[in-house]
Order: sequence, then structure tokens, then C-alpha cells
Amino acid sequence: MRWFTEADWRIGERLALLDRLAASGCVQVLIGIETIVPRHMGMGAKAAPLPRVMDAVAAIQDRGVAVIGCFVVGGDGEDFESLHALGEFLVDAPFADVQLTLQTPFPGTGLRERLAREGRLLADRGWEACTLFDVAFRPDRLSVEQLESGFRNLLRMVFAPGPSERRADLRRRIWGRREEVA
Repeated sequence: MRWFTEADWRIGERLALLDRLAASGCVQVLIGIETIVPRHMGMGAKAAPLPRVMDAVAAIQDRGVAVIGCFVVGGDGEDFESLHALGEFLVDAPFADVQLTLQTPFPGTGLRERLAREGRLLADRGWEACTLFDVAFRPDRLSVEQLESGFRNLLRMVFAPGPSERRADLRRRIWGRREEVA
């Protein structure tokens, strides 16, 4: 059986566990990396230097398990420069695939409570804006419109035909490693 899961990037530092994961039929894992510059509150032990994270990603993919790198855009400190830096990184990054979402203050979360205390929730964007692709709060360094536009530009950059085809080829090569090992 082939299957997919989500895991913390640190799974890539546990080689025996990776070997069992791959042998069990896992073909893909979504890793919540969140940002290329650890700064988001609440990341805890997930926050680490990017080279360490990328070494873990390489170890996972070396075992024939494709990694979807998941990144969240729009956290405090995000600006045009950080959006561009993320795009530049992801165009050539060695992920089998990429997921990009906007920071979303879901009801009942600490993020929503904090943004409410700070008066940054958008009154006209309630539950229906909690899609992961709609801005539902006022960013600290960009306007709402700038974050929306910047996110769209980032998506166009990262999911352009060239980078998308490169990731598809990488997935085929990663999954081909499974055939070599089997």
C-alpha cells in the first residue's frame, strides 16, 4: 500500500525511523517548514537554521519519500523583501512539491485572539475568509492589498511552468529510488 502523511521536519534526523517509514509504503510527507527565516511565534523546536532543515529534507527524499515543503506567508515581519526571498528560494529548492498558504487566524486559535487584542482582524472578513488563501487580518508591515498582491505574485513565481516541471521531475526521480531499493 502507498500512503501519504504529515510530519515534523525533524523526522529526517531519525534515520532508522525514515527507513521504516519508506519500507511501510509512505511515498510522500508534508513538512511544515513555515518560513525560511525562523521568526514565527509558536514554532518551538521546529525553528532551526535552514541548512539543518534542508539536510533533514534531503535525508527523507534519499529514502524515496517525496517532501512537500509547506510555507506560511503573512506572519509578522513579512514584507516585500521576505516574499521575494521566499520565492527565489522556492524556485530552485529541492522539494518534490511546495504548498503556500496565508497565515490564517482561525476561530478559537491563539493567533486569532492575539490579532483581535491588537485590533488587527478585518471586520468584514469572518469565517468565510478562513480559506488559507484570503487575508483576514491587517499585516504589520504591508497593507492588506500589498499582502494579497504579493502572495499572488509569489504563487505565480513558484508555480510557473519551469519550477513546476522541475519539481515533477524531482518527484519521479525520488519515487524511482523506491524501485532501486525494492
